[in-house]
Amino acid sequence: MRIRNKIFLLINTLLSMGSGLITPIITLYIHNDLHKSLVTAGYVLLLYSGMIAVGYLLGGRLFDVWQPEALVYIGGTLAIFFLLALFPKWPFLITFLALYGAGQGLWRSAFSGYMAIIQENDHDIFNNNYWTANIGMGIATLLAGYLYSVSVHLVFVVTALLFTSGLFIFARYFSLPKKQDHIEQVMKSSLSMFFPLK
Repeated sequence: MRIRNKIFLLINTLLSMGSGLITPIITLYIHNDLHKSLVTAGYVLLLYSGMIAVGYLLGGRLFDVWQPEALVYIGGTLAIFFLLALFPKWPFLITFLALYGAGQGLWRSAFSGYMAIIQENDHDIFNNNYWTANIGMGIATLLAGYLYSVSVHLVFVVTALLFTSGLFIFARYFSLPKKQDHIEQVMKSSLSMFFPLK
């Protein structure tokens, strides 16, 4: 496995750990700390999940017609900023959580696009990404309870640090071919599915 692909898997694992920390805590935060009903928490999480989907859809479109690297930075920065902005009380949490979800969707869609590109030289990248991401999610879910018992704000801060670390590693070590090369590579990969080269 190329070192670039290992770095990609590390970044995706950090992203999954961040998601694994914050997702199970949101309901507790809304119910226990902000004293809202579980039904209200459910509606907020529904909005959050919907905005992740919107981020995915928008990111998928922009990845093909815009600059993939910029999409990673914008999505990551939005996620980090609005994650830390969750500290304000109700009802600002609703807006900030929705925008955090949109940023997360942008970032995730960009990394899905990158994974489709680099699989040309590493056909196991999807499988490796799946199990490493689930390991990260499992570890984070385990840690979430311990961090929450100390402070709910600690969960947000650690999640932001994981996302920031992922962005730093991406900026420092990860790069792809130029856009024209990327287009040719995707076309070649798509054609090879129907017309295998002998």
